[in-house]
Amino acid sequence: GRLLADSGVFDINYAITTSGSVVHIIGIAQDQQEVDRVIGHASDVAYVRRIVRHIVLKDDPSRQQAADS
Repeated sequence: GRLLADSGVFDINYAITTSGSVVHIIGIAQDQQEVDRVIGHASDVAYVRRIVRHIVLKDDPSRQQAADS
């Protein structure tokens, strides 16, 4: 819940799923600070033991190639 309340995070850019104590975060971050904030919020949750990130930066070159092809 706290992640979605953070005005520094564009929550619409993320899909978050949990499986037991593992959190999977999939999304596109505006910048590295946003990545850090998202990971920070996720690790604040009491039951989370592991965070699996599938986050790319908005201006990541590999994202551009994927969009072009």
